[in-house]
Amino acid sequence: MNSFPFSIVETIVILFCSWWMFFFLVLPFGIKADADLSEKGHDTGAPQVHHLKAKFWINSLVTLLFYILLCIFKISF
Repeated sequence: MNSFPFSIVETIVILFCSWWMFFFLVLPFGIKADADLSEKGHDTGAPQVHHLKAKFWINSLVTLLFYILLCIFKISF
């Protein structure tokens, strides 16, 4: 009997789908729009600073924790 709760394919699919799901949830955090700029062609809803590198690492950590919880839950039942 295999002691690992998921196969390699299941692991890849779970990590891929949950990473993108959490990424779209984390993406709007900390965004401040530059609504005061009146330059032509500048989107007033564009963020001043996007912090994508930090969001990438935070998102990866959250996804890893989610996967660990899934493994614990599957082993428990």
